[in-house]
Order: sequence, then C-alpha cells, then structure tokens
Amino acid sequence: MIAQKAVNESFRKQTETHAKMENAIGIECYKTVFDEATRRAVAKIPEKWLQEDACLRFNCGGFDLRLTVEKAPRVPSTGYGCRSLGSITGDLADRAQAHAQAGETLKRNKADAQRALLVMLGSVSTIGQLEKTWPEGKPFYEKYLEARPGSNLPAIQVAEINAMLGIEAAA
Repeated sequence: MIAQKAVNESFRKQTETHAKMENAIGIECYKTVFDEATRRAVAKIPEKWLQEDACLRFNCGGFDLRLTVEKAPRVPSTGYGCRSLGSITGDLADRAQAHAQAGETLKRNKADAQRALLVMLGSVSTIGQLEKTWPEGKPFYEKYLEARPGSNLPAIQVAEINAMLGIEAAA
C-alpha cells in the first residue's frame, strides 16, 4: 500500500495530463469518423438505441487503439462494449499512435517505480528502519507510525510458516 500510494501520488500529474490528452484525441477521432451531420442525426435517435461508451476504439494507421474519453458519446452498439468505430489516417493517426506509446511508457515507468519501491520496502523489517532508510517517503507511510506501538512491525511467526510449508525447524 505504501508503494502504491507513493507511485500514485508521484505520477498523478503525468497521469492526469495523459488522460486529458487522450480525451482530446479520442473526441477528435470520433468527430473524424462521424461527421457533424451524422452526429446531429444521432442526437435525434431515442436514448437506449445507441450505446454510450467512454471507450472509443479506432484503427489508427494500422494500430488498434482504445481511447478513453470523459463524456461517453453515442456509438453504434453491439452490446459487447468497446468495438471498432472506424479508421483514422494521416496526422491524427500519427498523434494517436504517439499518445498510445507515451501511455505505455508512463505505465512502464510507474511499474518500474513500484517494483523498485517494493524491493526497498522488502529490505526493511521495522518502521524505524524505514524512517532511517527513506525519510523522504514519510508522507506515504506516516499513518503506520501512529498505528503501531513502538517501531517494530508484527513479529514474524517462523514456526507457524514452517508448519504450513511442512518444513522442519533448523537445529
């Protein structure tokens, strides 16, 4: 939980910026596939005849991209969710691909940071050690400082673990 909180907080601005860009590109792709006359005609169709889906899927220059938008537009429905709405080419396809690649990089950076934090957190066994090892991370673990008397984490029950795994205690 400490690692997840630290990663979420540290990458919040990048994640929010990426989501805003994804919304803009998704709506632009939607408006490219469905021209204004079509969108006006769709607005006249009774609700429930078309699905409202925040997941917009397009073929962008040969890449199958799914873009999430804030306000779900009305799209042809198959009842199976995020279906392909059409093909995008040219500059918009290039921008959508670049955005998707940036999203993958962001996801990879967050995963790398979380793995590194988990390794570091696994190297300490008490809150006191954690404070000495990573004082800058206090905002992410300070609630555990108050929750536990003293600085020790719960004792590791080696005998119980050995019994569960069928391992005999070392002499």
